[in-house]
Amino acid sequence: MLTFPDPITLPQEEVVIGDKTFLLRAANGDAVYKYKNFVLKAISFADGKPTGMNGAADAEPFLVHLCLFEKLPSGAERNVPLATVRSWRAEVIGKLFERAKEISGIDAETKPEEIRAQIAALQERLAAIEGEPKN
Repeated sequence: MLTFPDPITLPQEEVVIGDKTFLLRAANGDAVYKYKNFVLKAISFADGKPTGMNGAADAEPFLVHLCLFEKLPSGAERNVPLATVRSWRAEVIGKLFERAKEISGIDAETKPEEIRAQIAALQERLAAIEGEPKN
């Protein structure tokens, strides 16, 4: 049985940049899918194989934009505009990006045996589709 005690509350932490305090919040499902789609759109394919990347570095400020919030005078929160994030030093963006990935569980370290199991499952699926015997 899977149990999710609180699937809505996201981990967050305060971040001070200059004289402003922001909230770096873990990406929700929508933000994760937007980020992953952004990355996938940057990859060029030919004959089903990746052949290049165009604009992949833009994924870092994009994820930060999706996870970083500022409090407005009204008390409401809003994402820090992408243009604002892009105006900061690359070092700041990079550290926020790595922390956002960490608290969001994006690209969590995968164990070799998990990768081998995924490969085996994909090979079985491919063999079934192609009508070939399994190895």
